[in-house]
Amino acid sequence: MSKYQKNNLIYLKTCLNFLFILFVNYAFSQSLVLHGKVTDTLQTPLGYANILDIPENDNEEVAFAID
Repeated sequence: MSKYQKNNLIYLKTCLNFLFILFVNYAFSQSLVLHGKVTDTLQTPLGYANILDIPENDNEEVAFAID
């Protein structure tokens, strides 16, 4: 096997591993989509508001979204 073929094989394996990791990550990921409007006290919509999801347990991560 030539050096060119070995490099192509390594490249192919790397690409397949990367695609596999992306697929597994996507397959086991969980997401919840919330719909609504962030407003101030005068009911004026606020653009680009940061929304934090603070978990009840201390061992969980804080999630956020930018609208």
